Amino acid sequence: MSTSVLRGCVALVALSFGVAGCTAADGSDSKFNLLQDDVTPGACKVLDFDEGGTIAAGEVVNEAYADIGVAISSNRAAVAFDSNNPTGEDFDLAFDGLGNLLIVQEDFSTAEVEAGLVSEPDDNGSGGRLDFDFASEVCVNGLTVLDVDDDEDPVQVRFYGPDGTEIGSTGVFPTGNNTRQDIVTSICGVTRMEVELNSSGAIDNVEVCSSGDNPPGGGGGGDDPGTPEGDPPDDGGDGDGPCFDIENVVCEDGGSEPGNEDDYVVQ
Repeated sequence: MSTSVLRGCVALVALSFGVAGCTAADGSDSKFNLLQDDVTPGACKVLDFDEGGTIAAGEVVNEAYADIGVAISSNRAAVAFDSNNPTGEDFDLAFDGLGNLLIVQEDFSTAEVEAGLVSEPDDNGSGGRLDFDFASEVCVNGLTVLDVDDDEDPVQVRFYGPDGTEIGSTGVFPTGNNTRQDIVTSICGVTRMEVELNSSGAIDNVEVCSSGDNPPGGGGGGDDPGTPEGDPPDDGGDGDGPCFDIENVVCEDGGSEPGNEDDYVVQ
């Protein structure tokens, strides 16, 4: 297997852990509902933008999870994109086993958005923002970020608490076309998450849990989420801070600043 240097890394910045992370005791999605009078602590849900085939490619997903207390929006249009059958010549978003992804739509009309369906899903070349608003505090265990273009600024993921204060953020660095990064965040007390894409790209498998006392970790299901359970690994002894868990990436002790090339290697 060939080995190449990863030109970026995932760095969590000033993450706040005021509330312990959580994971579902039985892995069931059915108990996750932020609109219940008595929210089940530790119930988890993976937002995979498929929901067993009930979300169609091209669907504007603003209300797709409204019945469980999750509202999705965008500064443009938040649209489901079928990675098994790419449209808009977006072959860099072709992935096996992921089904629908969530993109910022490039071309659309007001009528299409009002109808809830665009004719040709196509990610916006200059990016945009995807916003998630939660009806009550949640833990965000992780998400998948796809196709962060080379020579572009990192994708920014920001987390906000009930008072609107930013409580944590992470930058997801470029790895090029048709690449996938499974990001472990494990941050709680979140009522809003913003994902800012600076170029084309997509996200998938956003794992959220209702706040509870269980320790952080993944494992809620979804479309082959690939998100490992447990805490991120250590930094390999170089004191730079953790080399956060990314699939197919090993953390090497390069003795440099966090995110430099000799700390992260793709296999």
